[in-house]
Amino acid sequence: MIYVNTILISLLVVLLLVSIFQIAREPGKFKENAGTLVGLVIWLLVVIAIGFQELPWLRALVEKKA
Repeated sequence: MIYVNTILISLLVVLLLVSIFQIAREPGKFKENAGTLVGLVIWLLVVIAIGFQELPWLRALVEKKA
């Protein structure tokens, strides 16, 4: 189950980052897309937080450095 969660969380992070960069590349429509960018960044932070909660190897990686 850890492998499935790792793959799913990694895919979500990659897809959210791609979406953020694609929307941010259009400077002319930045004001129109500001709400979407904020929403995507919030989703990215939520997915990363879920990753730290659900993946023991990620949690251990951070605890070793701290």
